[in-house]
Amino acid sequence: MNKYRKIADLLTMRIQEGVYSSRKALPTHRDLCVEFQTSRSNLHKVMNLLEKRGLIERVQGRSAKIRYGKKQTILFLFFSSIKGHLIDQGGISARIYHGIHNFAQKYNLTLLVQSGENFLSSGCSFGARIDGIIAGGAQVDKYLPLLEKTGAQIVALGCYHQLDADVFCADYDEAGRRAADSILRRGLKRPLFLMLQFENEDFLLSSFSKTRNAFQEKLQLCSDIIVFHHTVHYSDLAATGNTVLELFRKIEDHHVDSIVYCVNIPFVPLRRFATVRNLPSVVIDRQMEMNENDPDVELIDFDSERIGYLAAKRLYERMRNPALEPQRILIPCKKIRKNQNGGFKK
Repeated sequence: MNKYRKIADLLTMRIQEGVYSSRKALPTHRDLCVEFQTSRSNLHKVMNLLEKRGLIERVQGRSAKIRYGKKQTILFLFFSSIKGHLIDQGGISARIYHGIHNFAQKYNLTLLVQSGENFLSSGCSFGARIDGIIAGGAQVDKYLPLLEKTGAQIVALGCYHQLDADVFCADYDEAGRRAADSILRRGLKRPLFLMLQFENEDFLLSSFSKTRNAFQEKLQLCSDIIVFHHTVHYSDLAATGNTVLELFRKIEDHHVDSIVYCVNIPFVPLRRFATVRNLPSVVIDRQMEMNENDPDVELIDFDSERIGYLAAKRLYERMRNPALEPQRILIPCKKIRKNQNGGFKK
């Protein structure tokens, strides 16, 4: 890469991060030449590139200033498995939203929110000019071509390998390995990996199933450990339906000694029953307030708020410079373990 482009990229980053105020001029050409050890002719190319990107405005005889622009609008579009669901206060979507909201406030962006269901029912239009879209939830890859027709810059959230777009994703493999480490550390031998599924929900095959596979693969190395699997249907939770009753039978028949919860909504209805509540547990991705009386529970959290913030930051960079090469970013999970006093700590 040419030196002037490297300098321009660095100055672009400083402008986007607020190092230079929109009410003040950039450093003088002389100061910039000294800082970057470059010539005035090279710096002239830098300024041309920044002006082309719409970041600065120049008036003859004066220093360049950060360009005043209209307030830009970004959209958080969430495709959910639950009809009409958008922001569940205890769920992943809410935490992602808070991260996006924090970035939007910091950089004076207008933030809109819409459910995928409303997007589809409105004929795939937003009713407002959108400069950038952060799309998350179920099967985002399926709807990406529709979003691209808007002309807005796009960042996707989720486990998608083939998208020609920026993708931010929790490290599901790492979460599975950490859950396996918890089982090994506590000397448990017959864990059951439990998943929750909505009707006709296929997106788990590309996200949480990665956690399950990583968990299974790590424990397969130990010949004395047997891993069981079970899926509970969402519709069976409230009324203790067939898949819940099958879970109870499996626990008793196979002498299951622990449960790993891998879900994206609460399992509170299940944990009312002593059959599951009394087993040592690992909860991957906190989606519920844990009861302080639950025995021996370990939490492995996805830092969803951080994912939202970083996705918004990347979208803002892309809105300023659409030529950026797409990136795939994996965000590590964070582990929160239960302490001896019954509370939770990082």
